[in-house]
Amino acid sequence: MARLPDDLDGLIEGWHKGFTSSIKAEDSNYGEQIAMLFNDKNRKNTIFLWMAWCMLVFIQQGIWYVSPLIYEEIEESEDLFEYFIGAVGEVSSVVIAYLMIESWLGRVGSMAIGGLILCFGNTAILFTDSHMFPHLSNISRFGVNIAFNVLFLFTSEVYEVALRGLGTGMATSFLEIGAFMMPFVLIPMLPYFGTFSPFWVLSVLGGLFFLIHFLPSETRNKAIL
Repeated sequence: MARLPDDLDGLIEGWHKGFTSSIKAEDSNYGEQIAMLFNDKNRKNTIFLWMAWCMLVFIQQGIWYVSPLIYEEIEESEDLFEYFIGAVGEVSSVVIAYLMIESWLGRVGSMAIGGLILCFGNTAILFTDSHMFPHLSNISRFGVNIAFNVLFLFTSEVYEVALRGLGTGMATSFLEIGAFMMPFVLIPMLPYFGTFSPFWVLSVLGGLFFLIHFLPSETRNKAIL
């Protein structure tokens, strides 16, 4: 039978102190890392990423939610040609985004172009014939896809290695916030302002996404340390 140490209470107390001190050290380190996300070097990048993830998913989910309601109102349905155009837009947006990010536009310029395209599509929906909606919604989705494709890459590059996991995780968590907010903002508008009214909000957010592209620093051809 194993013999217990004579100073068992002291041994347990030592383990407890070591455990609690390690937790305090981790909490302190975690707080310091969060503070580093808002130092002079990272502040603008962090603000941009949090806003960008929230707005883009809000716009994307908003288009997906409202589109079936509009098709029902204008008594049209997406035919095979529209599905084909949508699929081509999905695939081509990846290729075009790749070509853009390695050009003089870089990551930031490419996201700005995506924001400009989606803002144009959403705004044009409000001022053109309703039967143009299928084509214009495809343009909006195309812009969102370009912006998202570049944003994924940019988020993984913009922070230094020590902050990359925390910075990326906190930025992408705002995706959930945008998706959560969308129905509470857009759905109440429908009975009072009409089926097309959410595109006023989506247009403003698209324009705002374009305007904030001056905040982040470019990562193209820069060493990731």
